[in-house]
Amino acid sequence: MNRTEPFRRSRVGSQRYSMALAVYLFIGLVTAVLFQGPKPIQDLDENEGRISAARVREQLIYLHGPEQAIHFGGTEANADVRFRLISRLKQLELDVWEIPFRTGELELVNVLARRRGTPTATPILVVSHYDSCRFGPGSGDALGCVAAMLESIRCLQTFGDNREVWFLFTDGEEAGLLGAQEFASKELPWGTKYPFVINFDSRGSNGSACMFETHSGNFEHIRRLKDHLAWPRFTSSLMVDVYKQLPNKTDFTVFRNVKWPGFNFALIGGAHRYHTPEDTPDNLSNRSLQHFAEHSFRLMQALIAWQEEDWIQAESESKAVFFDLFATRIVSYPEYWNPFLTVLGWVLFFLVAVRFQAFSRIRLQHVIALFVVVLASTCLSALFGGMLSWLMKGRVIERRYVEFGEIGAVGYTFLAIFVCTTLGAWAFRKRNLYHARLAILFALNLLATFTTVKLAGGAYLFHWVTLLWCCLALVRPTRRWIDFIAIAFYGILHAPILTLLPIAMGLLGGTLLGGVGVISLFPLLVLYSEFPKDYVPIDLES
Repeated sequence: MNRTEPFRRSRVGSQRYSMALAVYLFIGLVTAVLFQGPKPIQDLDENEGRISAARVREQLIYLHGPEQAIHFGGTEANADVRFRLISRLKQLELDVWEIPFRTGELELVNVLARRRGTPTATPILVVSHYDSCRFGPGSGDALGCVAAMLESIRCLQTFGDNREVWFLFTDGEEAGLLGAQEFASKELPWGTKYPFVINFDSRGSNGSACMFETHSGNFEHIRRLKDHLAWPRFTSSLMVDVYKQLPNKTDFTVFRNVKWPGFNFALIGGAHRYHTPEDTPDNLSNRSLQHFAEHSFRLMQALIAWQEEDWIQAESESKAVFFDLFATRIVSYPEYWNPFLTVLGWVLFFLVAVRFQAFSRIRLQHVIALFVVVLASTCLSALFGGMLSWLMKGRVIERRYVEFGEIGAVGYTFLAIFVCTTLGAWAFRKRNLYHARLAILFALNLLATFTTVKLAGGAYLFHWVTLLWCCLALVRPTRRWIDFIAIAFYGILHAPILTLLPIAMGLLGGTLLGGVGVISLFPLLVLYSEFPKDYVPIDLES
């Protein structure tokens, strides 16, 4: 062999890895841009029948009043907000009821409104809360959601089908979900039927309104309504499963506990303003207001068109696994597929190993060694991320560390890239490509198995790329392009996680973010590896 051949092969491997990494970063950048939300529509005459962020903002300013005061439940300022809210609801020709109740020393009032029309087979209930916390005026959390609901009602009134819709504006949410608990515990105005709930809340002030929580038997509702979510559609069953493990609660928590079906939406961008004096109209994004109102309007349009048989068919005991592709298309399937997909992945893995044996002598110890490098990279990145979080703890303003979520997204991503590239280049460079592929596929199958058992809503992150890569490897084992296709698909699946997770956690989530970063990157390491020197030529693979 030419003396320069090893250097050439090493350089080519680095070039392949760098090109794939650039594609990964581009996918992440596109996802981050999409996450900012839809383009806000101005209040123009030709947009009279469309959702307008400008009109939502007008409603928000009106609801706040000139002082934009903190309006915690039971206060005079909250009564003023309620008066303005009821005035707007009556202008929209809705029937309105005030439902007072007392909890301890707090005298609170829920507001219930009804769009007149023919009752739907299952009541439709759109919900948000109008009280603020004790520390800020609550534009994002959640008066902006209330304003968006008002704009969606205005547009709905121009919609031809005259069907009944209910709207609930709860009081005392910030004091412990008191309004939702009171409403759910009393006799319902429409009878005994459970409503379908569309709930809006916020933990921030910008970005897309993500659909992050649903009821348990959600498969048919997801399948039938996924195309009616407003674009961009950021949602996944992973969000649902992760949120269940968190201590956070919204009004939807109350309704879910009493078995009411529905969808829950919220903002997570700009979380440094959450429950602070900075939660003002000026800091609330028009894109977010547009997105909230479009979600509300599009879902109401879809649901009021349902007939009784549609509601009956939507009843399901099955839980959905679902995820978005570039925030445009939502893929869904029943969760009970997960075990079958896991078994299929392992079967295909062993078939691939047998197939590779025909092209190169497979040594188990080499496969295990490369897998250990992947595992070590993940642990090392998590360790370094945890150390960075520890160093920053106490050096950033309390709670405001979430402000730097975007910086965390970049910082921890480059930490994972550094660790992955350093160890990967050393371990995978010039190694047998068949060994490298088996090591990566083994790691992916282990992750698919773990998530199937412990985090079923996130198993899609590993199942489909494993199946795709294995099938391509069985059909074209000596083609290099199969690795690029599988890796690009893996990047598309993981881009929303790499975008949203750091924004949600901030700089102090380094341990998790560092580990997740490497898990999202390690398939790229296969591009460092080379076909063995004595590999079978492409034209003989048949």
